[in-house]
Amino acid sequence: MAVGVDALATGGADGVMRLWKPDGGTLRSPKNLGDWVYAVALGTDDAVAFAGTWAGTVQRYDRESRKTESCDPWAPDLAPVPQ
Repeated sequence: MAVGVDALATGGADGVMRLWKPDGGTLRSPKNLGDWVYAVALGTDDAVAFAGTWAGTVQRYDRESRKTESCDPWAPDLAPVPQ
């Protein structure tokens, strides 16, 4: 679980990262990531959320655009992977 200013993030065996309001209401559940979500993190302003999967991928979710994209886990800024 990751705790931010106005959001919480969780992940699990169902392959879904879920974003929650501090009062327990659901903010958003981005698409199924296809594998165990075993690590989650929130950006400093809670505008982005990150999920690490058992398969070794990192997904970046932008709360404003509601887009999920793969990231290079070795890039210092977790930049999106070029398509």
